[in-house]
Amino acid sequence: MTGYRRAAMTLHGVAAEDRSWVLNALSANDRDTLVQLLDELKELGFADDAGMAMELASEASNAASYVPVTVLQRIRQAKAEHLFSILEHEPSSLIAQFLSIERWSWSRDFLNLFPAARKDRILASVTHSIVIASARAGFLMESVGTRLSDMAPSANDLEVNVSSRKMDAGRSPLHRLVKLWTR
Repeated sequence: MTGYRRAAMTLHGVAAEDRSWVLNALSANDRDTLVQLLDELKELGFADDAGMAMELASEASNAASYVPVTVLQRIRQAKAEHLFSILEHEPSSLIAQFLSIERWSWSRDFLNLFPAARKDRILASVTHSIVIASARAGFLMESVGTRLSDMAPSANDLEVNVSSRKMDAGRSPLHRLVKLWTR
């Protein structure tokens, strides 16, 4: 159920005076959407009693007791090797921005996976003193978090030799694929 539908059902169950007060406090767009949904509930014959509002509130508090793993938690718990496989082909400045979001526990191991010259370029751009724009930080974390969740642990994860990846870093992606296929 969408947030608007849940809000409409909750508002449908409160006193008319309270409903009007809440609707008047909203933006015109939100108010119009909720009024349309409230009209729909009336047309469908839903009773406007407080029981429905209480039931929805109870349902929402039960849902809040289950907290899924957040993107931030997923990134904090990630392995440096997984993050390296996601970010190794990104520009050094982007990697530095990602590292600047937080003092990640895995950052040292992550940086050590890069060749020395690339590691130096990344470190030269990393700064924890300047706050990265929240929209950009959110986008970076969401992108990396999605890629992390898409990575299913497999037997291949156990066979990854990070030192060979460091040696192959200067080679083209095609050469690296050929090497993987010929193993």
